[in-house]
Amino acid sequence: MLHEDNDRLETEWLILRCQAGDRDAFSDLIAVMERPLFYYANSLTGNQDVALDVLQEVCSRCFAASESCMTPAR
Repeated sequence: MLHEDNDRLETEWLILRCQAGDRDAFSDLIAVMERPLFYYANSLTGNQDVALDVLQEVCSRCFAASESCMTPAR
């Protein structure tokens, strides 16, 4: 449970940094979220190639709207 809390806090911190315009934080956030997002997309699509396309689209859209793509829990 403590590990999950630390992961959540790290993710929220990265999101706040992204919202502040820190482009390095966006790369760090993608590195943290890439695997879980891929597994989720793969479970929805049932196809690894399509899941990679979905992941690329999600990352592109988040980058384009990096200040508002996510809001950390309060």
